[in-house]
Amino acid sequence: MASLTKATSANLNEKYDSFIRICRFLRSSRIMFYLVKRFLQLIFVFIWCLTLINLILLSSILFIISNIFLLIFLFWLILTLCAWSIAFIPILKYVFLPWHRRQCRLWTRNYREKRYSVAFLHQSSTKINDQQRIHWTIIESLLKTYSRDIEIIIYTDNNDNPKEFLRTIKDKFHIDLTRYRQSALTFIHLQTYSKHFPLFNSILISFEALLRFLPDIYIDSIGNPCTYPCFSCVGSVPILSYFQQPILRYDLFDMNSLTSRLKLIVCDCLNLLYVCCANCSTKIFCHSLWLKQRFDSNDVQVLYPPVVVVEQFDEKSTKTLADERTNLVSIGEFCEEENHQLQIHAFHQFLQKFDLKRFYFFLFFESSYF
Repeated sequence: MASLTKATSANLNEKYDSFIRICRFLRSSRIMFYLVKRFLQLIFVFIWCLTLINLILLSSILFIISNIFLLIFLFWLILTLCAWSIAFIPILKYVFLPWHRRQCRLWTRNYREKRYSVAFLHQSSTKINDQQRIHWTIIESLLKTYSRDIEIIIYTDNNDNPKEFLRTIKDKFHIDLTRYRQSALTFIHLQTYSKHFPLFNSILISFEALLRFLPDIYIDSIGNPCTYPCFSCVGSVPILSYFQQPILRYDLFDMNSLTSRLKLIVCDCLNLLYVCCANCSTKIFCHSLWLKQRFDSNDVQVLYPPVVVVEQFDEKSTKTLADERTNLVSIGEFCEEENHQLQIHAFHQFLQKFDLKRFYFFLFFESSYF
């Protein structure tokens, strides 16, 4: 029994020792597995970092190389355009335009039996106001004086029928251009390239107008100086310009706000561009002494706009007005160049001259100040 007990305890000790060795092995293998896992993670992170760095370096190198090639391409494109311009502009100015001018003059003399052609630009975006009245009054005065010598060319982007268009002018301004010969007025329809960017639209329209018909004289009465360089520099056409309002009004900006200052900087740049374009004009006229002071040049002359007088007051007509109340109404825009104080002073002298007591004067303003 004793020997059997000893054998059993020996077997138990061996099993316990083997169990302990197995546990120790498993513990050491778990540690090794954890270490291997961490090592592989570090390797993967290192490879990912190297790949990311390589991608960033490769992308930056490709970006730099592509920008270099893009700059080279743009430089080559600019040089090519300049070379074609240098080759094309002399051909356009000294070959095509003289031939085009001869063809236009032959058409004016042979088909219209006129000596000169005078061109105007009419854009449908221009509002129907006093600017349009002056525009059509100039055309009417030219037709009255030189109807046998000149042909009026009107560049327009209005697709209406010329007869209906002239009828609209007659209804709005009481200017009847239909009484003249049909051959005295020629409408050339142009395209509208951009309604949102009138600056580029005017430049493109001037080029199209120059290619459609090359006049002897170009008159601008709506204040669109962006068309001057094309007619003057490219077409060598003398330009007569009539300005009715300043291009930029500094008193409309609030210098205290940042947005107004930024707008003022943009308007200054546009004003400089307009001044450079206006220098291409052969002769400049303006509609008031106040506007003449806005120009730096002394060659600007004042040409007062026409005034529509319905009825002139004399002594006989004022006798009938003296017995009843009469209201005189003046409607206009409240701005500095209108000189409303002069209207009130003239009305005061009118009352003193004719001794009218029941005569009332009303001023109605459309203003952006209030």
